[in-house]
Amino acid sequence: MSMDMYMEFLSTIDIAIFNTPRQIGLGNINPLLFMEKKIFMPKGSVMYDFYKSQNINICDYNEIQNLNFKDFINPINMKEGRNYMVAELDKEKKIEMWSKVFLEPVKLR
Repeated sequence: MSMDMYMEFLSTIDIAIFNTPRQIGLGNINPLLFMEKKIFMPKGSVMYDFYKSQNINICDYNEIQNLNFKDFINPINMKEGRNYMVAELDKEKKIEMWSKVFLEPVKLR
């Protein structure tokens, strides 16, 4: 599947649930966030805590059982986390970041 087709597929998803305590699915999660899709992750997990620290409106997976259908499907406001999402797509910043990793000499103690 081409990248364009895959992004088109992701755009059809309204709600994504990642019930895991570890880091997974960044290639899916970041585009879903940029598309302002509702994402559930377990509160206290590595990724939940990271996204919350970036002001991304991530929902707690553990609260799904307490939500009525209307609240479950209700869209969320992604305005506050927009800066993170835009920065993630900044190609020049990525080139600069990876250049530091691969092109700068390693400083040994």
